[in-house]
Amino acid sequence: MHRRGFFCVLLMSLVTAFTAGPWPAAGQESNAAVENAIAVLEAGKVDEAIELFSRLIESKPEGRLHFYRGFAYLMKGREQAAIDDFSRAIALEPDQPDYYHQRGIAYTRLIQYQAAAKDFSTVVELDPDRSDAYARLAWAFFNDGQPDNAVRRLNQGIKMDAANAGYYRLRGDIFAAHGDYQQAVSDYNAAIELKQNDPIAYNNRGVALANLGRNREAMADISHAMELASTNPRTTTTPGFSGNPW
Repeated sequence: MHRRGFFCVLLMSLVTAFTAGPWPAAGQESNAAVENAIAVLEAGKVDEAIELFSRLIESKPEGRLHFYRGFAYLMKGREQAAIDDFSRAIALEPDQPDYYHQRGIAYTRLIQYQAAAKDFSTVVELDPDRSDAYARLAWAFFNDGQPDNAVRRLNQGIKMDAANAGYYRLRGDIFAAHGDYQQAVSDYNAAIELKQNDPIAYNNRGVALANLGRNREAMADISHAMELASTNPRTTTTPGFSGNPW
């Protein structure tokens, strides 16, 4: 999914959650202004939304306002500005898991995996039923050189959402990166069974098969991956293991 489209879908789900959340009562005029700023952000007018949230923050700083502006900065690719806003939101409301989750995503983009792992760890403490947080925590541990912790956390995510192909692909990548190609192939098989048009899963399974000496199967997988990727210009494959589940 295109980055902006993904964020708009995610934003709509967050708006729904926050509307029902424990927000302090505010004046009708103030609520209308916040709702207007959210609608502008949902419409993809990110710069205008940042300006609107900035004005609201000047009049009355709230955790959710810093969060939404941080979310807008993240949509713009301004990760450090997003982190600053998420941090202010956390300081004001430290019990909101979404604040840590989005800051963890920003840290991940800046390749600050230890900071990301710390935030995702907080998310699963505050919301233990959130499978995507376990998966992102696993991704951070994996990139921080902690494969055992990565697999352990990812196993928890898979138990909660066994139909998520990306989780199996990620676990396959972790096993493959540490030479356990047979287990990697098993996970890629599961990923492909759940999502049969994923070129990265075929590509990575092909690489694992090649490392097992199963060259004919490997070439078939890599060729099929290239065919699938050619139908989706935003998907690319490389000769090595590639692609994260997001």
